Amino acid sequence: VFHCWKCGTKASFKDFLEKVGRKDLIRMEYQNSINTKLTPLKDEKEENEEEELPVPKLPFRLKRILSDSYLDGRGFKKYHYDLFEPSETNSVLEKNLRNYIIFKMKMDGKLVGWLGRSRYSKEWHKKDLERAKETGTKPHLRYENSIGTNFTRILGGFDELSSSVKDVIIVEGLFDKVGIDNLLQLWDCNSLKCVFTFGNSISKEQISYLERKGIKNVILMYDDATVEESKSAGLMLGKKFNTKIAYLYKPGVDPGDMDIDYLDDVLSNLYDPINFYVSKIKKLW
Repeated sequence: VFHCWKCGTKASFKDFLEKVGRKDLIRMEYQNSINTKLTPLKDEKEENEEEELPVPKLPFRLKRILSDSYLDGRGFKKYHYDLFEPSETNSVLEKNLRNYIIFKMKMDGKLVGWLGRSRYSKEWHKKDLERAKETGTKPHLRYENSIGTNFTRILGGFDELSSSVKDVIIVEGLFDKVGIDNLLQLWDCNSLKCVFTFGNSISKEQISYLERKGIKNVILMYDDATVEESKSAGLMLGKKFNTKIAYLYKPGVDPGDMDIDYLDDVLSNLYDPINFYVSKIKKLW
C-alpha cells in the first residue's frame, strides 16, 4: 500500500501508479521467463478502453412510490420522485429489503445501479446492532446497494447535465443533493446542477463524465470533517475545471441538513484548491 502524508490518501500501490500516470509500470500479467506460459501484457489501447457499465439486477416485485411521508420529510419533491424512481418490494424473496426504499441510478437513461435505504432511524439501527452482537445474528444494515456495482464509475444526477449546464455542485450522497436542490431550487435552473459521488472521493471516471458534459465550473461541497478528502478531490478537479471548495465548518451539519443562511455563508467564502490545501494543513507542533 501507499500513504500520502500530504493529503492522507491510502490505497494500493497499483492505485498509486495509476494516480501518478505510470500505468506502464503495472505488471498484473507478465512473462516471468521464456519457459512460462503466462499471458502477455495487455495491449495498452485495450486496457484504456472504457468498459460499458453493467446493468444490475433489480429486486423482485418492485413497486414505484409516488408519494411517501418519509421521503417528503427528507425533502423529496416530484422532481426527485421522477429522477430516482423510488420503489419498494414486499416479495418473500426479498426479506432483507423489507422496509427499504430502492432508488434507481441511471446514466444516459440506462440503469447502472440502485441504492437501498432503510426507513428505520439511526437509533433503531444502533439498538439492532447491539442486539446482533449479543445474539450473534446478522444486523440490519442502513444501506443495501446493488451487488457488483462499482459506484466509483457512476455519477449521481448525471442525466440532469444538459448542454446548457456549465456549473455543478458536487456532494457526497443522494440526500445531500436533495437538500441543495431544494435550497437553490435547481429544478428551475438550466445552468447549475448538483451531482453526487457516492462518498467523499472522486474518481477519474467521474471527472471524465463532467468533462464529457462540458462542465466548466465546479464547487466541491463534501460533508463536514472531510478536510483531507476535500483536499485530494479538490486538487484532482482543479486540473480540469475552475474549482472552488466549500468548507462546512459546523460539526454534524451536512449539505442535506443545511438551511439557506448557512449555505449562503458557505458559498460566500469559497476556497480555491491550493489555498484550501495550505490553510488546512495540520500543525505538527
